[in-house]
Amino acid sequence: MPLIPQKKELPPFEEAMQRLDGLKERKLWQSGHEKVYYTELTDILRRYISRRFGVNAEEMTSGEIISALRKEEASREVNDKLTSILELADFVKFAKMRPLSDENETAFQRAVQYVEGTKPAPEPEETPDGGDKVPEEEKKEDKKV
Repeated sequence: MPLIPQKKELPPFEEAMQRLDGLKERKLWQSGHEKVYYTELTDILRRYISRRFGVNAEEMTSGEIISALRKEEASREVNDKLTSILELADFVKFAKMRPLSDENETAFQRAVQYVEGTKPAPEPEETPDGGDKVPEEEKKEDKKV
């Protein structure tokens, strides 16, 4: 019996960015589906947080997620973006609020900024002599200075 090859799972950052791109392309809020839009937007963020920080965000309330992430050094600078997204999403999903177009776009941009702001730094590659190889991006930065 042949084995079915397992599909390699994308790193959390790449998966989240792909899913955000897909959500944007579907234009849900533009066609009046705000509740679905915010449900999917928060699902993307919850999965990202679960995979990136090891926090069971998919099973937590918005308040529990914010409290759990206050302890995470890597997310402190962008937690306000996440908080505003989750608060607005809760109003849309549970209080049947209809946000303005610019609020929908802002929520999306904040989601992208949150994911980008918590992206893990690339790990240095080892060289044959056992030292760390400097990533190409850092080499370019050093030359600019």
